[in-house]
Amino acid sequence: MGKLIVILISVIWLAQSDIFAVITVGSEGWSNYRHQADGCRAYQILRKGGIKKENIVMLSYDDIPNASENPLKGSLYSKYGDNYFEVRKTCEIDYKSTDVTKENFKNVLLGNEQEMIGIGTGRVLKSTDQDMVFLFYEDHGNEGIISFPSKSYLFVDELQALLKEMFSKRKFKKLAFFINACFSGSMWEEKYIENLYSITAAHPYQSAYAIYRPPHKIEGRTLTAFLSSEYAARWMDDVEYNDTSKKTLYDHFLHVRSQTIESEVCQWSDTFFARETKLSEFVGRCITSSFDEAKDSIPLKYDDGVYEEDSYLYTLQLAAQEDAQDRSIGIKLNRELDQRKFVDITLGYLGEKYQINLKNPDEMAGTDMKCYKDLVSLWDEKCSSIGEYGMKVFKLFRRFCKRQSQQKENLIADIQKLC
Repeated sequence: MGKLIVILISVIWLAQSDIFAVITVGSEGWSNYRHQADGCRAYQILRKGGIKKENIVMLSYDDIPNASENPLKGSLYSKYGDNYFEVRKTCEIDYKSTDVTKENFKNVLLGNEQEMIGIGTGRVLKSTDQDMVFLFYEDHGNEGIISFPSKSYLFVDELQALLKEMFSKRKFKKLAFFINACFSGSMWEEKYIENLYSITAAHPYQSAYAIYRPPHKIEGRTLTAFLSSEYAARWMDDVEYNDTSKKTLYDHFLHVRSQTIESEVCQWSDTFFARETKLSEFVGRCITSSFDEAKDSIPLKYDDGVYEEDSYLYTLQLAAQEDAQDRSIGIKLNRELDQRKFVDITLGYLGEKYQINLKNPDEMAGTDMKCYKDLVSLWDEKCSSIGEYGMKVFKLFRRFCKRQSQQKENLIADIQKLC
């Protein structure tokens, strides 16, 4: 009788539970092609895995498919091995352009439908405490920061508060959160939320990597963009080409970590349930037949890449080589080189003046977050012309605000003079 009750309860739970997902791409501009391509590939994989489209909410700026630099209008391409494949045309995006904000991200995750009326599709996460939730985020980051368009940032304390609110509002039974960004481990260092498991592309003090280096010959055209970020490619390859019903989340983590060469993939928060929960419970199951058991142990072909922060410079240098007569490319390249030089000089000057060591690991704990936010805001206000490479100074700001926040006004004066 007891066994029958357990079976009935399990059947009822399975009938009520479902998988929900939110995919968020926080970047814009041609140099971030890989981010939007990864987001759309993730969408395709979830749909292929059986996740209902009404259960997936996607945020992506979506300016790249029709960018002037794109020779394959309306398209985004990704890659596996030597094979290219298009990912944009079957990708359904709910929030585009200026609708991709951290406030809308928060409202989507919390299921705040009233707040999203008149914005994009208005769709939000409708999961309950009976459901499994999968989140994937990709963009730039730094210590304690992940980015959104127009130089908007979600700080570690804000992200943790958001996820805790999801927990308190019973928005999930279990949640898996994959984060592809530089320094992404800093969003989780010494943090824990029950029934929430996170994998990050890098440890707290490390850049992530862009792969599938251009140029690419596709449909007779030349595409000058990096097609993926390394960690994103590795987790999606594992999900798409292996049997997720035979792997736990922890098995997946171990495999992806072994395949990701240039950064250290890390796991965080409630790692206990990852050893017992199947990967398919979060991302579905793409492989339903003809699964090759040996494929999982074969190392993937690795294409040379560059650190995320250097990808824009590389594409400009490539474009300048291919069309030396285009003065506009030369102007962009010289501007980028000048900006990078300015940032490096600034880091050297401020680091020496305030005795800040940027090379050694330095834990997030103890950071004065108000000080940090104020400095980041001031930098973007006064030094707004500096591109994504300028985010390198945030690392200095964060470490300054851990030990010298009482001198904030002095650093503010320095920033105002520098910019």
